[in-house]
Amino acid sequence: MAPCGFCWCTCPLRADTSVALPQLLEQVRGRMNSSGDTARQIQERRAKIEAIYHEARKKSQAGEDVGYGLPSSIGAALGHKGSGRL
Repeated sequence: MAPCGFCWCTCPLRADTSVALPQLLEQVRGRMNSSGDTARQIQERRAKIEAIYHEARKKSQAGEDVGYGLPSSIGAALGHKGSGRL
């Protein structure tokens, strides 16, 4: 098992992205629309991420961070994800 939780792939895959990405997008949208619960979960995650983003943006504009900028602040926050610390 790969660290991401999926199985390792032993053969390299190549695809024309102009064909593969629209097909992938169609499948993802189909799965999202097939279950109202999935769509709700996606919206909840999006709302949480937007709240984190806007809060970090406010802090970086107010000069309360340590000068690393917004991308580093978000990276640091994600590094502590699940620990209860920000």
